[in-house]
Amino acid sequence: MAGRRLIQGLTSPWSVGFSAFGLAYGGYHIWDSTQSGTKYDLHEDLAGKTYIVTGATSGIGQATAEELAKRNARVIMACRNREKCVQVRRDIVLNTRNKQVYCRQCDLEDFDSIRTFVQKLSKGKFELDRIDGIVHNAAMMQSERQVNKDGIEKTIATNHLGSFLLTGLLLDKLLAQKNRVRIVFLNSNIIDRKCDLKLADFNSDASDKKFDGYEVYKHSKLASALFSKELAERLKDSNINVLVADPGRTKSNLSAQMDGQTFFLSRWLLKIVSFGMGERRTEKAVRPVLYALCDPETVEENGLFIDRERTLQPWNEVVLDSEKRQKLWNLSVSWSRLAEHLAQLKSDLGEAAIQISGDKKGGITVDSATMSLLSLFINAGLSAVGAVICYRLILDYIPIFIARKMYGNDQCKVSNAPVPEPMGVICAAVYLIVMFVFIPFPFIEWIGMDTFPYAKLLAILSGLISISTAILLGFADDMLDLRWRHKLLFPTLSSLPLLMVYYVSGNSTTVIVPTIVRHLVQPFVVLPITINISFIYYIFMGMVIVFCTNAINILAGINGLESGQSLVISASVSLFNLVQVYRFGADENAAGFWHHIISLYFLLPFTACTAVLFYFNKYPSRVFVGDTFCYWSGMTLAVVSILGHFSKTLMLFFIPQTINFVYSIPQLFHLVPCPRHRLPKYDAESDTVSMSVAEFKKSQLKTLGSIFITICRSIRILYVEEFEKDGEIYVRMNNLTIINLVLKFFGPMHESSLNGLLMLIQMLCSCLAFFIRFYLASLFYDVVE
Repeated sequence: MAGRRLIQGLTSPWSVGFSAFGLAYGGYHIWDSTQSGTKYDLHEDLAGKTYIVTGATSGIGQATAEELAKRNARVIMACRNREKCVQVRRDIVLNTRNKQVYCRQCDLEDFDSIRTFVQKLSKGKFELDRIDGIVHNAAMMQSERQVNKDGIEKTIATNHLGSFLLTGLLLDKLLAQKNRVRIVFLNSNIIDRKCDLKLADFNSDASDKKFDGYEVYKHSKLASALFSKELAERLKDSNINVLVADPGRTKSNLSAQMDGQTFFLSRWLLKIVSFGMGERRTEKAVRPVLYALCDPETVEENGLFIDRERTLQPWNEVVLDSEKRQKLWNLSVSWSRLAEHLAQLKSDLGEAAIQISGDKKGGITVDSATMSLLSLFINAGLSAVGAVICYRLILDYIPIFIARKMYGNDQCKVSNAPVPEPMGVICAAVYLIVMFVFIPFPFIEWIGMDTFPYAKLLAILSGLISISTAILLGFADDMLDLRWRHKLLFPTLSSLPLLMVYYVSGNSTTVIVPTIVRHLVQPFVVLPITINISFIYYIFMGMVIVFCTNAINILAGINGLESGQSLVISASVSLFNLVQVYRFGADENAAGFWHHIISLYFLLPFTACTAVLFYFNKYPSRVFVGDTFCYWSGMTLAVVSILGHFSKTLMLFFIPQTINFVYSIPQLFHLVPCPRHRLPKYDAESDTVSMSVAEFKKSQLKTLGSIFITICRSIRILYVEEFEKDGEIYVRMNNLTIINLVLKFFGPMHESSLNGLLMLIQMLCSCLAFFIRFYLASLFYDVVE
């Protein structure tokens, strides 16, 4: 009975219909993929050639840039969002192993940004001796009418006028070259629909009508088609080929915006039709673009319209209307303020390439790299002022802390004099004030401009929020003596603002797979060079923050140790940042320039304040830093590693802290009994400290704890002694900290000598970190920046 029902269900008209549709759909895509592969897979070597791609941070633009990089071309990514461009550029370099991929900021809706972009192509290390192709890919669609600072609707400015201005400014350079140049515009069959371009109200407000973003988008693309056809006609006897490529409907940000402009029922119908009839992935959609851009078999004829099947398509009547093209050209020249440049180009045609001048005011602009370095000098000056203020405030607050009974007693001294604690809160407060005062300086060049780098401002603010909450946690720990579970939970919550900004800024979650790992698993599975681990990456960054905020706190107990180790680490990381900035050649568009600059913004004031605190905290200590400083220090270092994208490198500078944490795990997780304090034992007669010990019944040992003791005892990194007391066997072992481990190997010593030895170990580990980072990393990774 059940079998009969199953057979009836499988043979029902609905089942047969869905099965037929599935077979047809699968067969279509199998056929489509095989046809696409034979038609569009071009593998020519483009070494020595240079291409400019607009809108290269996602979709077809990103895929085009990556395909060109695979072919060894030099690729200039012209993008609106430089931070996102840097991340995409990093992924492209990792996937293609071609470092000749560069990020250049160029917002096509901002005419001044376009002029600055062209100006920077003619100076410094980015001076281009040749340009072999330009891909006009950038496009946008608005849900409501917005205008740029020139009063032009942003969709029209981006999709047409921006490309018009960029091409016009580069014409002198392109015409002066001896090599062939291809300019490729991305358009679609949308221009073959029956829509006319009314130049009279092309940019009108039309306040009496509801803004239709989809209609404005269609008209902007039609204007782009008219421009490309007119440009092709004007350059038909030159070395420049102008072509239009239709990638078809593609899964991209723009297609998502297009769906958002339609009625929801129509939107889902459009998705179903696109799904069944060939909405393309970007790796397929980019193939007609590559064919138009660099296929050597393409005929050298201007004005070709190539669709996604690599066939030539006819233009519609509107595009072929030469009078309308001429009117649009003149209107575009007026709106883009290009008349003077084209007049100069016309008079100098055939001579040397025209040197692009400055902006419309003729002034000299200061590039972002120079402003960043200038801001860094201001930051250093404010750091020095902060250090002086810290010095004065500590002297003023020492008696105030004692009067308010905010002090501790030094257990490694004969005298029991009160020592003010937590003095770290004073330096932390000064640090925050210095950072707040400094915030405006990195952004002076963008004040009053539409292209303000909000992502950079959010990065700084989110870092300061996390640091402020860590300071609050540390002060609460000093006052309330928090439990360990709270010390693990609160830093995790403090990291949320930082991780949220990291997410919304579009930062990469891609990790490089070590070469040795790929070779080990190669017989079983082929791993790519990079893997996007997505949400796991955020878990890793949260764990880095929790570790750093507690690692400094765990390695403590003698005068000057907490502040000293933090000072060495911050100075080492600052030196690493400076080395990286120098290696990037002060190029503000290089992948790590801004990352390391922002790290220095945070670290220079921290280093200055910590140096003053260390002066008072070193032996004989006049102040205790408290848990406030430990959490502030750890969080600051974690924040700069995340904002600076060098969290793995930071772990190299935390080698002693990592060893101390691993060595302490049995006591931290109570695998062996852990006393309240694990400070070194002080001997008043010799004025020295020696390793402290923990005593407990052997029967209290857990299985894992017993295994740990056996292993550590056999490799001589643990002092263990068994003795009998009250008829039971007791175990005496040194407390599991790196301080006690050093005392085990070197014997009792003066407290200042012990701190000096630990600082020496920290410095040597920093030297080892530099050696690993710059000399050994290439053994494990294919790409090291």
